[in-house]
Amino acid sequence: MSIYRIGEKTEADADGIWLDFRDNTFLFMIKDRLWSKGERKAAKKNDVVVQFVQKGILDLFLVSIEDCFECSDIPFCMKEADEVLIHSLDGNEDYGFEVVLLEEDGTVDYVREGMFSHVDSLTLKAKLKERLEQDYSTADFDHAYEKNRMRYEPYELETFAIFKEVIRK
Repeated sequence: MSIYRIGEKTEADADGIWLDFRDNTFLFMIKDRLWSKGERKAAKKNDVVVQFVQKGILDLFLVSIEDCFECSDIPFCMKEADEVLIHSLDGNEDYGFEVVLLEEDGTVDYVREGMFSHVDSLTLKAKLKERLEQDYSTADFDHAYEKNRMRYEPYELETFAIFKEVIRK
């Protein structure tokens, strides 16, 4: 069952793409001023691809929907993770994910749901636990991310993906 429902109003105010975590589910929130008719159709019918990448001290997801939006990177720093995410690393449940498209006013336009495989969930938990134990600061993370953005387009990071999940419709 989806965390967000079509037509639900959210508190999102800025355009862009960001990550949230709730109920053992990674939420890829994508807000745009205007989704074209073609993008809406693609969001509902085309493959959704989610990949997890670790590069240096960076953890990020890559998300794309064919003919809707190109590969986008969503960085997240485990040093800023809340207790809910940290606690989930020791749980036995597999992780879910949702790609949530938001209208300009923050209303949910469409949601695509998926599950990370058991193997990918275990891999993600292990990698994120390791990351928590590493010695780096959020400032170090931010600097590494900016340096990475200058060097690579998001689609170029696909070669560093540890795993990939695809939602087919």
